[in-house]
Amino acid sequence: MSAVLTGGCQCGRVRFAVDMQPFGVHVCHCRMCQKAVAGPFAVICPVLKTHFRITRGEMAYFHSSDVARRGYCRDCGTPMNSTNLRWSCQKPSTSSGDSGPT
Repeated sequence: MSAVLTGGCQCGRVRFAVDMQPFGVHVCHCRMCQKAVAGPFAVICPVLKTHFRITRGEMAYFHSSDVARRGYCRDCGTPMNSTNLRWSCQKPSTSSGDSGPT
């Protein structure tokens, strides 16, 4: 299946692709999301974990809570996704996307 959404970090060492449309797109105003994006809210665009793949490099992970980890580029620090370890979805960072869904 071809990619619906692609993205990557600022330095280009890590790239990802998503091959499904996000579902349940929403904004989150929780303090953890505010800190993660350095803003008043994060735009959440969930996709199934099985439809998210790294196409270049390797992400580093920060376990921000008992149930969540946040992926980032260890070289430039770009936040790239978050994953709830209890759910089957992955949440790519909208700021690391090349463009919106096609």
